[in-house]
Amino acid sequence: MLLDIRAWRMYDRRLARTLHRRLGRLELLTRRGKGPTERLDLGSDTEDPLPAALARVPDLLTFPAEAAVEITCLAELEERVVELVEPFGELQDAWALLADEHLLPQDDWDEEDLADHAAGCDRVPPHDERLYVRYDDLAPLLISINGIPYLAAQVTDRRTLIPMDPGEDSPPLPLVRREHATYGYDWDGGSPASNSSWWEGVGEVRPGLHIAWAAYDEGGYVMIGRGTAEEFMTEVRNSGFFAESQGLDEEE
Repeated sequence: MLLDIRAWRMYDRRLARTLHRRLGRLELLTRRGKGPTERLDLGSDTEDPLPAALARVPDLLTFPAEAAVEITCLAELEERVVELVEPFGELQDAWALLADEHLLPQDDWDEEDLADHAAGCDRVPPHDERLYVRYDDLAPLLISINGIPYLAAQVTDRRTLIPMDPGEDSPPLPLVRREHATYGYDWDGGSPASNSSWWEGVGEVRPGLHIAWAAYDEGGYVMIGRGTAEEFMTEVRNSGFFAESQGLDEEE
């Protein structure tokens, strides 16, 4: 298996796709709702299967913004899959997205319809709700790739996926492969109402894509850009993004 996609709320139906190698050929299996499994031969096997698949199925990694999508792929394909996934349509606010009121069970549904609907509901939300509402500049999505949840940001006129750390819940933080700088404090006042925290940081999301974040008790905001780490750090400092930027501990 090279790439496996399970998507719900795809126009009120499930979509399942698997890209794999079979007898020296690339093959894409697709099942929509309760329909039969379709087999599409993509040609001879190749070391780089994604271009071959996208050439024949351009919407392979394109999903409506309200869809709940779970993608599993080989580790060596992950970064490219993340860059190629593109949600389209109107981005919803978190509470509308998480409400799962898109479709109610219908009287004529059979057991497979009900199971399909229940599976979709189980994935809304798949993670702590605070992850979807923390940052003003990140739009909520229900997309996960290899178990990592992603939100959406507008970067150079294109919607781009930003990974969130599934292990961080207080506060939820972007998941970066390398930190450029960090700063924060966490004060325990003896009760939830009197506790306080503030976390700031800058890091590399993927090669050439960087994020700065500031997360406080009830919210947060981000700044995202492309280029080198040095270019982005300069842009962050010159913008006055951080209230206490001089307190950032820069990583070597």
